[in-house]
Amino acid sequence: MKRSTGIRLLLLLAVAALCGGAYAIGYVYSVRQSEKELAGELALLEAQRREEASEEEDPADSRESAAEAVSYEYLLGEQDGYVIVYYADGRTVYSVTDIPVEYLSPELQREISAGKPIASEEALYNFLESYSS
Repeated sequence: MKRSTGIRLLLLLAVAALCGGAYAIGYVYSVRQSEKELAGELALLEAQRREEASEEEDPADSRESAAEAVSYEYLLGEQDGYVIVYYADGRTVYSVTDIPVEYLSPELQREISAGKPIASEEALYNFLESYSS
C-alpha cells in the first residue's frame, strides 16, 4: 500500500512539473509576441511623429515634402538595430532585412533613422543588394 502511494505521489509531482514547464514556455512565448507587437507600434509611432513634424514645417517646405511624398515608393527605417523597408505611407512594413544599421556609414544611418525615401522597386533592390551580406 505504501509503495502505491509513493508512486502516485511521484506521478503527481511529475504532472505538476510538466504543467509548470508548459506554463513557463507559454509565458515566454507571450512575452516575445508582446515585444514584437510593441516594436511594431513603436515604429508606427515614430512614423507618425515624423509625419507630424513634417506637417509643422512652413508651407513652402510642406509643398516640397508633398511632392517628395509622391516621388518615392518605399521608405527605409530602423527597427531593433536592423534596416526595415516600409511602403511609402511609412506605416505598412514591406520587408524586414538582415542589414544591421551599425555597419552602415554614419550619414546613411542618419538618413535611415530619419526615413530614407527609395524611388522605385529597382532602386530598393539595388540598395538591398549592395548592403546585404
